[in-house]
Amino acid sequence: MSHVFTDAESCQSSPCINQGTCTNLIADFHFACVHGLSGKTYEKDVHPPVVNKCPSDIRVNATEKTHLVSWTKPIFSDPKGTELLLLSNYETPSYTFPWGDFTIKYSATKLKNGLQNMCVFNISVKPTPCDPLPVPKHGAILCNDWSTDYGQVCLLVCMRTYSPSPPGKLGSWKICGDDGRWSQTPSDCGRNL
Repeated sequence: MSHVFTDAESCQSSPCINQGTCTNLIADFHFACVHGLSGKTYEKDVHPPVVNKCPSDIRVNATEKTHLVSWTKPIFSDPKGTELLLLSNYETPSYTFPWGDFTIKYSATKLKNGLQNMCVFNISVKPTPCDPLPVPKHGAILCNDWSTDYGQVCLLVCMRTYSPSPPGKLGSWKICGDDGRWSQTPSDCGRNL
């Protein structure tokens, strides 16, 4: 049984779409693959939208309880020219955030076939951190080491014969608030007379 080579099975019939390259075979044809397409004639688009300039995570310190943060909106495109539906959980590329951690999401979906790509990044807004207290001569600084993001408490302790720690007292408390400032100016330990 022989097969007759027909125009429908040859590259002469121009079966190639979407910039595919056709090669004649015996009683058939073959296409060179074009990125993002599938099917015998590469008619099926399997390439999701492309995202460019997806921002990296953002961390900011704020002296107020809220802070305006701006970012560059990612750019989505489709190499095949398909219409995209763009969505985000924030309407504009800036928002006044309270202290905390936030996830920003952008997505692009091809209306033709539902293929999707996303850009996801995090924004962290924290109070301004406290500068470390200098260790006084003839004394020590003892600070909490838990959850210092929202303030810090330290105890200035002086040797027994130095003040501001008179004998029998623990020492002098220093508190740094959420604005990044110490409540009292740290002092040195001076000699008691």
